[in-house]
Formats: sequence, structure tokens, C-alpha cells
Amino acid sequence: MTSSRITLAPVTYRLFVPGQGLQVEFTQPGYIQDGGKQQVAAFGPTLRLARGQSYDVTITNALVDPNEDNVPEHGEYWFGPGDTNLHLHGLHAATGVPSQATATEYKGDDNIFVKLKARSSAAQRPNTLTFRGTLPSSHLPGLAWAHAHKHGSTFMQVSSAHFAVLVEDDFEAWMPQAAAPGCAQVRKVLEGAPDAILDLQLFSFQYAADPANPANEKVNLDNANLQIASKNASNPYCCDKRSAMNGHPFMGALTQGLGANRFLINGGYQPRISLQHNTWTRWRFLFSGAKGFAAIAIVDPSTNQVSPDCEMQLIAKDGAAAASVFSNSSFGNLFYPTGNPYLIQQELLASISVQYPIGMSSPSLAEEACKPLRPAYAADLRDSALAAAGYQLSDVVRSPVQFTFNRQFACEVNNQSFTFPDPNPLTMNIGTIQQWDFNDAVFHPLHVHTNPFQLVGFNKALLEAGAKPFTSNFYKIGDYYDTLLFPFYTPIPPDALTLRFQPGAFTGYSVMHCHYLMHEDLGCMKVVLFKCPGFPDDAQPADGECPGYTPPVPGTATA
Repeated sequence: MTSSRITLAPVTYRLFVPGQGLQVEFTQPGYIQDGGKQQVAAFGPTLRLARGQSYDVTITNALVDPNEDNVPEHGEYWFGPGDTNLHLHGLHAATGVPSQATATEYKGDDNIFVKLKARSSAAQRPNTLTFRGTLPSSHLPGLAWAHAHKHGSTFMQVSSAHFAVLVEDDFEAWMPQAAAPGCAQVRKVLEGAPDAILDLQLFSFQYAADPANPANEKVNLDNANLQIASKNASNPYCCDKRSAMNGHPFMGALTQGLGANRFLINGGYQPRISLQHNTWTRWRFLFSGAKGFAAIAIVDPSTNQVSPDCEMQLIAKDGAAAASVFSNSSFGNLFYPTGNPYLIQQELLASISVQYPIGMSSPSLAEEACKPLRPAYAADLRDSALAAAGYQLSDVVRSPVQFTFNRQFACEVNNQSFTFPDPNPLTMNIGTIQQWDFNDAVFHPLHVHTNPFQLVGFNKALLEAGAKPFTSNFYKIGDYYDTLLFPFYTPIPPDALTLRFQPGAFTGYSVMHCHYLMHEDLGCMKVVLFKCPGFPDDAQPADGECPGYTPPVPGTATA
């Protein structure tokens, strides 16, 4: 499906657990698919796109906010709970914003500065907007997702207002047998494996600290749950006494006392998943929580240890294939960030039943790992690759980009809280290699729109000084990401992480931010300008692409 019509409307969720009764009842903005049976699509629909293909998503905002006429453009806490828009998280997509002066006028593509307003009364006609764009012909295959991203209301909407975006496989482009040794058997496995999207969702109802103690206000604001955000935003739906008066009760075991969080998979609580013995299955994990992280393992319930009888291989991260696919090392656990190191706990996500059909087996794998081809926007940018391409290390544009902590709560970027228009955006000059020397991906996951980045180095001595890392094999030097979180328990020094970008042809204004989305709403976000040489900052090419763009380091794949 490349086109979809959905309505954002209040949806009431109820979770009953046998023997435990009602766990939670609450109302949240959710997507309803227009047409047919008006199916609630809080965990879909899935857009399936091929590289070079166009898409469009029409959203009707049926939410009602009696305070809509007084919603500010910027606020210190959460605001505008009924306003929305759409961000294509993980796609290498055009910004649609050639100028900050016209950013609120939607002209297409991944513009998160636009606002689709709620109604101030049910008698008013809902506002509708079609979000559209085209994937570049060089786009990598893999899983991305789309979610609400209106500054001020993102945290309150994302957990239930999102859907998956799947860029279809094109093995001949990325794993041609002649150009990528070791890929023939990997292709055979992937082409024949059952394929499933597993949407891992976290609903945040747990207080960070006892809300009855006024001294804990800062803690609860900094690590907010849905109740805190809703209260400060005067949210008419979820999750305080005000919502109950409006006919939207917030109740159940999870809402009592300090509250509790709950993980769901594809909208189900602790579902049962079937696997076939001796057969590869392809799982595409989407961690769509507004905060939190998960280290996922297949555990033997008799020992409560990682099962030695089930092998996992990591194929791709953040929609980009790993540098080596199906290496000899199996993964005991997989790490998925969005989140918050305060939420560590062991929890059953799903039960797995294994079937033993007679005569079924998957192809064996070669000793040599498959190294997929890569487009220019995800080319290898490590020192040796730059030297091979004739790009001087002295020409790499280095910028210190840090999350800083000068405010009462949450974070800032380079000592600046979010403002728009931004008189001093971070600038990426197209046609250059950009390097960010970054510090705090410990308590604040870094997320960058428009262009992914390569992890090219981290100072192990600095990282290990006074802090033992959380065991994870998710992050590897040379792999690409759009979100970065190292869950340590003490801060790490400046410049501990080295990230490199090769901006593609897309120009204009985008953002980077902390992907604890309550922090993004509170101002931990910064405008990024992808600047085309020869064009004024606030008058980038109207079509969104830099004319005559040639990547300094070419990719290994030809679109």
C-alpha cells in the first residue's frame, strides 16, 4: 500500500488480563483507517514502498481541544495536545522546507514544522492534510515508521499514533551475487523466510517519583509519564481527573499509586508467537515507545537464561543493513533504543511455541558473511575509506554537538533550547563529510532526521572510566544509525563518540533531537540546515535537491 487515508480520533483502550482484571482503561489519539469498517489502526496501516516510489497519507484530525484558539507556538511544558503532523522516521527523505520563513506552509515531504490543528468544538469541520513524498531511487530497503511529531504534543501521541513504513527488498540492487561475495545463500534465506513486523510499544503510566511529594516535581517533569504530560497540556482525553470529567475515564491497576508501564506487541499483551524448528524467521522489530529501551532475548523459561538452542542474527538497524550480514557470531540479545535507563526491568513480552514439521529446514549459511552494497548517503566514511576515495581527513568538517543541562529539567542542544525560526541552526554543507563529536548518548538518545550517520569511533577508555556499559552488541563501528543510545549509568565525557555524515542531495531545514520524546517537547531539539553551496541559507532550492550534487565518497551501489 502506497496511499492511505486515516483519521486521528480519540480511541479508548482497555487491557484485561485473565485472573488480574482490568489493568488499564484510557483514551488516546489513535489512527482510524477511513473507508470500509472504520478499523482502528493504532498499530498500522503499513505503507509498503519500493525505492523511487511516491507515497501519500491523508490525515483528518478529528480531535477536539476547547483551548485550541489559545495554543502557543512554543511552550515551556507540553501544549497543543490535539495538534498533529507526520514524520517519516528512518527514511532518507526530502525536508520540504527550503526556508524557515515558509516552513509552516506544507509543500510536501518530511516537514515537521507544519501543524494540522485540532478543532475547538465538535461542531467544527475537521482539518485535513495530505502528506506526500517520493523515495530516492537509491533508498536502502528496510523498516522505518511514521509518527506524529508536532512539537508540544509528540510525547502524548506517538505511542498510539504511528504506523510502519516498509521499503521493499531489492536484492539485485543491494546483494548482487557477483559484486557481494557471500550473499547468495543469505539472499536465499531472506527470500524464503517468513516475514513479520513486531511493533513493540511502551505505554508510560509509571511516575518517576512519588507525585505526592512536591519536591519530586522536577523528577516527574524530566522523566514524565502520560499523566504528567496530559496534566500540563490540559489534555481533554488522557490521563487525569479532567479527562474523567469529559467522559474519558483513566482507571485500572496500572493507574493506581505510582502507576506502572506496559509493553504490548502489535497491540497484544504477551502474545504467543509460533516458530518452526530449524527454519529461519525474519522479525522486523519496531520499538515505537515514546521513551524507554529494550534488550530483547529469547529465554529458556526453565533456566531464565538466554536459550542456547535459538540463534539470532542482526541483519539491519534503523533501516540500514549492517556492514556484515550473517556473520559467524550469534546474538544473545538485541538492543532497541528510544528510551530511558530508569525503566530497566525484566518482563515477558511474548511466549514462543516451536513446531517440528517433518522434513523442514533452512538453507545452510556460508562461513563468509554477506557485505551488502551501499548508496552514497550511507557510504563507508571511516578514515581508510576516505583515503581510498581521495578525501583528505583535514577536509572533514568537525562540529561539537552536545546535549547540555543548564535548565531546571530536560536537556538542551549546545546550551540552546529549541526555538523556531532558529537564528543559529546546525549546518551540514552538502558535498562535504561532516563529523559530530558527541557526548551524551547515555541518558538522552540522539535522533537525526533526513540523513543517517555512521558510527566511526568511540573512546573506549573514556567510556569505561567509572562506568560499566550495559551489555549490548547492537552498536558496532562502521554501521549506520539514525538513533543512538548507550545506556550507561554515569555521564560520559565530551567527544567520546564520533559520528560522520555524508549529506545526500536533499536540502533545507530539518531537526535533530533527544528521542525521549517528553524531552523533545520540552525543548531538547535543534534545527539542522542541509545547505546547498551557492544558495542563501533561507532560500534553498525550491525542489528540495542540490543541483549538480556529486558525493565526495561514492557508494558501492548504482541506483
